[in-house]
Amino acid sequence: MSGADQTIAARTKSLLGMQLWLVHFDKPESLDALYPHLEGHFEYALGLERDGRLFAAGPIRNAAGELEGQGLFILRASTRDEAMALAMADPIAAAGVRKVRVEHWTVNLGTLDLRLRYSDQRLAITG
Repeated sequence: MSGADQTIAARTKSLLGMQLWLVHFDKPESLDALYPHLEGHFEYALGLERDGRLFAAGPIRNAAGELEGQGLFILRASTRDEAMALAMADPIAAAGVRKVRVEHWTVNLGTLDLRLRYSDQRLAITG
């Protein structure tokens, strides 16, 4: 191991090290091609969430804040192949409307703030 590798290993050994997969759903050629598959896409994402496979998901906006049909899933999966299989099972990807790219991501730093109100057991993300 090189000196730089040793430095990185020493610096990151106490960090979270959560292994996740970024699934980029690229911009479709036409938004009109996306619309017939949206309901199935939302239902699929909700199913992944219920199963504990979906860490986060949502659309990606352009510099002007407009939606162009791109999106991102952050998945819990054991391998790239598993993450790709989950991504390709999405109705929009399965229909070939959007191309999919998968990247391995290690979460080391960040904050998630939750607030639990005891009186009505209401839980809210406050960050």
